[in-house]
Formats: sequence, C-alpha cells, structure tokens
Amino acid sequence: MIGSIITLENLYLNVPFAAKDAAKELGAKWDDPNHLWFVPPGLDPLGFRNWWSFLRPAFPDKDRIKAMGGKFHPGIKAWYVPAKFDYDEFREWWPKDCLKYLFNDRFAAYSRMTGGGQSSVFFGYDLTNNAECAIKLYDQGAEEDGETTVAFERELDALLQLDHPNILPVLDWGRHDHSGQYFIVSPWMRWTLDDLLNDAETVYRAVYPMICENYELEMSEDEFLNFMINDDSGDAWLEASDEGILGDVLKGLSYAADSSIIHRDIKPANIFIDVSYNPDVAPDLDGETDLERRLEALIKAGKENGYVTYEDVAYAQGEDKEFDTALDFYSDLIMQNIEVRDRLTDTTLIADFGASKNWSLEGKKHATMVHLRTEPWTPPRTDAELFFERTWDGYAWGVLAIAGLCEEIPETREDIDRLLDGRFKEMVGENLWEFVSRILHVDPDRRPADIKAVADELANLNDTRREAIGA
Repeated sequence: MIGSIITLENLYLNVPFAAKDAAKELGAKWDDPNHLWFVPPGLDPLGFRNWWSFLRPAFPDKDRIKAMGGKFHPGIKAWYVPAKFDYDEFREWWPKDCLKYLFNDRFAAYSRMTGGGQSSVFFGYDLTNNAECAIKLYDQGAEEDGETTVAFERELDALLQLDHPNILPVLDWGRHDHSGQYFIVSPWMRWTLDDLLNDAETVYRAVYPMICENYELEMSEDEFLNFMINDDSGDAWLEASDEGILGDVLKGLSYAADSSIIHRDIKPANIFIDVSYNPDVAPDLDGETDLERRLEALIKAGKENGYVTYEDVAYAQGEDKEFDTALDFYSDLIMQNIEVRDRLTDTTLIADFGASKNWSLEGKKHATMVHLRTEPWTPPRTDAELFFERTWDGYAWGVLAIAGLCEEIPETREDIDRLLDGRFKEMVGENLWEFVSRILHVDPDRRPADIKAVADELANLNDTRREAIGA
C-alpha cells in the first residue's frame, strides 16, 4: 500500500551542520555516540532524500564501493557515500527503505508531489540520462484479482505503443520490486492547462528566463508576457481549435482513438503545457533577388532544421509588391513536408493516458470501470452514460472550448449552459454554437459518436469558416 512506504529500521543520514535544524524539524533523531542523524522507524525516508548516504551491509563488494569513493564508518560499521559523490551511483547497495523509491533500477523518486486516492505521484530522474520524470505508483487495493491484473497489463502495453506529439509518452511501466504495486513513468512536465487558465502571467514569467537561456530572444519580460497573453491575431476560434491548444488536444485524442483507446477524464489538470521558442532558421539568401531561388533557400533551410518560422517565410518573400507570394510559398513548404511554426508556441501534451486508470481499451474488459467524475469536464456517470463513454472525450473537449474562448472556467453544468448560450455563442456564431451544443448535450445519444466524429465535423466547419472570412 502507498501509505506503508515508511522506514522499518533506523536509516542513517549524512546531514551537514547547516542543515541540522531542518533535519530535526522533519523528525530526524541524533545518535550522539556515533555523531550521526537518522530517520527513526515510522517516517517516510523520501523527506530526507537530500541526506541519503549510508549503504546496506555489502562486505563482498567492499573493494568496489571503496574504489567508487565510498567510506567506512566504524561507529555503525557501515559504508557511506561522501557528499561529493552521487548516491544514485551506489543504488545496488541502497538500504531496503531507499529501494522503495527506485523503479526498474532506472527511475529514482526524489520528492512526493501528490498522494492519496488511487495513487501517488513522485518527481524523479531517469538515472540513464538525468532527465526529469514523473513516477505514478498505484494502490491496487484489496479488490485486485488475476483477471483484473491481466487486463491492466494488456492496457498498459497498448498505452506504451502510443507515439504522438500531443500525447505524453509512457517511458516505462511495471510492478515495483519491493512493493508489488504497479507504476508508470512519463516525462516530467512543469505546467498544466489548469495553471495556464488560472494564472497565465505566473507561467509565462517563469518560462521567460528559460527561453532567454537557450535563445537570443529580443523581447523584454514584459514584452514577452504581453505577446503571449494578448496575442489576438487572426480568428479566435480558428487560432484555438485548429492550431492552438484545442487543436492539439483533439489531435492527441483522435490518434488514441485510432488505437481504440479513450481517455474518459480529460480536464485542464490532465493537459500539460510545454511553452517552447523556435528560433528563426534564417535561410541564406546571399543577396538573392529571384523569388524561385529564395524559395529554394527557404526549403533547404527548412529541411536542415525540420521547420521554418512565419518570420522566415516573410523574410524569404522579401518586399515584392507586385506579386503576393505567401500562398505559393506556404503551398510549396507543405508539399515538402516542412512545418511552419510560430516563434513562440504553446505545445500541448495530453497527459494521463498512462497516468491514471481512467483510460479504457475499447472492446476489452476494463481494468477499472470508472464511475468517478470531475465536474464539469465530464458528464455525470449515470447508468445510461456508461453506454456512451466514447462520447466523453468529445464532451470534455467542448467544455475546454468554452473555457478557453470565454476565458472563464465553468464550475458547474449551469455555468456551461450560461457561457454556451451567452458569450460563446456571440463569439463563434450559430453553426459552431450548434456543433458544440450537440457535443455537450445532456442526452448522450444526441452527441457525436466519438472524438473522431468531433474532429471530422470540426474540420468541415473550420473550412467553411475560413472561406467565409477569407482566411
């Protein structure tokens, strides 16, 4: 059980003098004869992760440990790792209370982010490349049986095969060697759509120095913030539903549906945001004035770098006033499979396909029949709704559309109806309002059959909208 990850015996620590008060406040005790701090039985050792140092008895390996930099403490007759060395490199000799936080000898938990309910989520590192990761450890509960185990493992294997830029990948999964609990590992993502909807300024101010560290960004922090929050270029609906966050969510869900996988609990907290900056490719034009050769240089730069930015295209087009080259340039780039990006982008990654037991492999016995509901992002889990679970991802997408465009997070079904029939309808017009109204219909039989049907109908409506506004 998750709650049982506590020390079963004294775990000795290497606490520097400056940190002694912090260790004491967390519950560490002082062993005066040996001049060492230790974690007494009953406490979670992860809270003391920064001071892990001592190893379990390993007399046959003492020469290896010594060669790696380990030292022997004569008082407690145990080897320890001095602070200047990496304790993770000695993981094969960790005490059993520390091994509870090592997964497949590769992923090490460093701090507990959430706990309770079905699972606990830990922040950790992939020890093979030092990449940050999230480790989700499940509490199977007393109801687990052989049939459920087989179903759960089959579905995890299916999730591992998902490979899409808008689906957070599953790096690994398995049963933990020391607890027998299932775990899933995915890349660590700092922000969710929930963060962005509730406090976009904090997210973008946190992102700004990270971008400046990697790119020559010619914007002050305030200019960057204004660009990201107040960018109102183009049609708001098309910006959001085609290439923006809503479009990314829809692409990821549709891809999963092609593998007969549905999510069933899409909400802002389950959608991760990775804000990235794409520097200009700057094609080498070398004074070239011929438009065809400028296009060739742009295509060459795009193939070498994998993309071009809209600024690159504008630069390659030059200042020609006689002939609008934009459509021709973009058409050629598309034919060459070269992506055109904004310099500043919100890359949306759908989380929790592999990070909760809310997803379902259609046509198979579910590991869990989920009756939980996150209001207002998913419909009530009535007996009738359980026959229409394929509509739930579309329903959640519809609520996201309303929240995003109206810049208000609904808390109840009444809030959804108020926004849908008010501000949202005014913004998008009758056709799109009718479309989203059907997605969110209280009668599940009136909704589009699944997320693929939502995507297909949306594509047609967006094409019509482009024609109408001349986009």
